Amino acid sequence: MNTLRNRFLVNTNIRSLEPANIIIYLVTTLLVIGTIMIYSTTSAKVAGGLNPFNLAFLKHILWVILAVIGMLTMMSIDYNYIQKYSKLILIIALAFLVIVLIPGIGTTTNGASRWIRFGSYFGFQPSEFAKLAMIIFMSSYIAIKQEKMASFTKGFV
Repeated sequence: MNTLRNRFLVNTNIRSLEPANIIIYLVTTLLVIGTIMIYSTTSAKVAGGLNPFNLAFLKHILWVILAVIGMLTMMSIDYNYIQKYSKLILIIALAFLVIVLIPGIGTTTNGASRWIRFGSYFGFQPSEFAKLAMIIFMSSYIAIKQEKMASFTKGFV
């Protein structure tokens, strides 16, 4: 096992990499693989004459750029600041979940109101924001109540 490790990690000390750098490397790898796959699937459509401008690939590149900007923005924000406003973030997420149900604001697709649309091209599902808000809130709650989390009964209930 050590020989395999030494063979593949010749000049890399895994312990010296910070967790943030590991996440950046993994995200970059996934983005590159995903972009290659999108390009390979859309290039077949271009060859067949179905999509001459390769709009799906360009749309994917746009979303990748927006995602990287979002990731870098979130990485620059101090987590203590996010923790301070975790309850407000959760309340805003819950408000978006209710706003979807208001006729005229929430878009109904196949009988379900799950999207809020801005124009014809941009829309988002508040449930995705609610998932992130719940993760932020629960991690903040666990960090604050960490003494109680040592006991299963006190921490779970």
